Amino acid sequence: MEGYQKNQSARQKWNSAAFAYAHKELHAIEADEELRAEMNREYEAARYKAPNGKDYTTAHAWKFNSLLWKWKRENPFEG
Repeated sequence: MEGYQKNQSARQKWNSAAFAYAHKELHAIEADEELRAEMNREYEAARYKAPNGKDYTTAHAWKFNSLLWKWKRENPFEG
């Protein structure tokens, strides 16, 4: 474990786990042409608005935020 990770609070570790999940999933989606096309269709169907209510200018940013939101809903912080 990296030195800075040892000093993270429980909430920071929870956020780090969410980011790791989102990065891994997004990388897999963007590596597959069909999944990337599906992501773009979902992005347009959502009218660029992520589950947190914010608008995003790219499907990549929209999907990343959506994956973060999904992970955090499925793994609520219990600090």
